[in-house]
Amino acid sequence: LALRHLGLPAHLISAVGNDEFGQFLQAQFHGLRTDLQRCERATTVSVGLMHACGERNFFTTHGHLEQLSPEHVLAHLPPASTAGAIVLLTGVFLLPQLRAAYVPLMQTISARGYQVALDTGWPSDHWTAANLALVASWLPLCDHLLINELEALSITGAADLDTALAAL
Repeated sequence: LALRHLGLPAHLISAVGNDEFGQFLQAQFHGLRTDLQRCERATTVSVGLMHACGERNFFTTHGHLEQLSPEHVLAHLPPASTAGAIVLLTGVFLLPQLRAAYVPLMQTISARGYQVALDTGWPSDHWTAANLALVASWLPLCDHLLINELEALSITGAADLDTALAAL
């Protein structure tokens, strides 16, 4: 939506639930190219809280995002039409079907001529050894990594941001 308001082209490949809220969300993307997988679940809802210090917490229900498939994403992602085109992958830990296929998904995105931008978000089961290993397998495939300070420290195990950034 932000790109639409800036007058830039964008293509949203995602999903919505099979409820009224999913229909409402789909209607918000008028004027934007969308390919939304209709999932046989209620629409996932997230509520964000911002603290005075700037930190944020998100509370998210289970729902349609758990069914977004890599097949849907790849079926709707054409080869990049311009140099420098970017695919932004977000909500990694809310998308179990995509997460299980992230390495080949990211490789295919790159092979189709896109740069890969990754916003990991915060895993609901925290930064376990398994989650850290997943992120480590994705980092070499990223052209852009969108993380906050706490995520950088958690992913790298560093004590300060300068060390974390050097490790990434």
